[in-house]
Amino acid sequence: MKKHFRRILSLFMCLACLFPLMPVSRGLSANAFCLMDADTGDVLFASREDEEQAMASTTKIMTCLVAIREGDLHQTVEIPAAAVGIEGSSVYLSAGEKLTLLDLLYALMLQSANDAAVAIALAVSGSVDEFAHRMNATASEIGLNHTFYKNPHGLPAEGHYSTAKDLCLLMAFAMKDEVFASITGEVHYRIPAPDGNSRYLVNHNKLLRQYDECVGGKTGFTKSAGRCLVTCARKNGKTLVCSTLNAPDDWNDHRNLYQDGFGLYHEVELCAVGSVKMDLPVVGGEVYVIPVGNLEGAKVMVRGDGSVTEVIELPRFLYAPVPGIEVATDGDYVLRRAGVSVGRAVYYQNGREVASVSLYPLMNVAASQVKKNFFQRIGDWFRSVWEWLKGLWKK
Repeated sequence: MKKHFRRILSLFMCLACLFPLMPVSRGLSANAFCLMDADTGDVLFASREDEEQAMASTTKIMTCLVAIREGDLHQTVEIPAAAVGIEGSSVYLSAGEKLTLLDLLYALMLQSANDAAVAIALAVSGSVDEFAHRMNATASEIGLNHTFYKNPHGLPAEGHYSTAKDLCLLMAFAMKDEVFASITGEVHYRIPAPDGNSRYLVNHNKLLRQYDECVGGKTGFTKSAGRCLVTCARKNGKTLVCSTLNAPDDWNDHRNLYQDGFGLYHEVELCAVGSVKMDLPVVGGEVYVIPVGNLEGAKVMVRGDGSVTEVIELPRFLYAPVPGIEVATDGDYVLRRAGVSVGRAVYYQNGREVASVSLYPLMNVAASQVKKNFFQRIGDWFRSVWEWLKGLWKK
């Protein structure tokens, strides 16, 4: 789709309450923290966010992501002896028992099972070292410049580290994967046990139960790393991610950061239904110009007093026949819609696309039944353009 028409509309927006950014770090327990807009990557609040530190079991965010991307979720994994008896949090796997890779991922993310982490690494890559290599390759792909993995579980290892900012970048990236988001958002889950019963898993991330906006996350703890927590929250269509490292009061830290973070945003209506409307020339039809417009509105959560730019993307003209929309309504509800989008209105803030709506022909145009020679067709084209220009002049 080429950009042939551009209509620049500056929509000035300001916060409902203008106030200086408070020093949110005051009163937080975290040694390092970061609150990030998951949609844009903007850091909203942070302290020591680029300082490399131990990350404990928040490591398992990457373990889960790599397994989803490179493994077969329905693969049956026979638990090897090397995955049994791993220190720390566990689901007490038994050598020779069989679980699917998906079952192991639930054990990994909800129960923070270190034995499941090793079983996953061996099933996907054949060895812990090779799986750690895949973790580091994925970190480089995402742009985690201050992260390095030595194992899939996060138990202390020299050279195994991350930062509060990198953990936010990772969580924002991982939450775009539907399988990852589904797993990390589960509060309870059951997987098979060797005796034929079930293991009942309870997500260690208590924020899922204590904070309505929380949609996922991963806990972590070792004596050397302290309490580590990475979470994701969504409110009014805006997604934020938060990480804290070595935070004795991490649950309250995250709640306070989210409260301040979501308070920076307010909703702006970019366009209402039918508010984007213009004429477009038609060649070879029974009419020379047809209206095009939007059938859906667009709203966006924004912060600060910036501007949103609207750019209209449409071709120079359309060739008949043009199938227009057909809409049947029952009160305010659209029951049926036909027609093909011919363009869109795109909205940008600070150079980033934040929303768009499709543009449709608002009427049907049949092809002209009169056979015309070359010069007549050229004349029709000029007439179409002239009618379009007259419409612009009247506006």
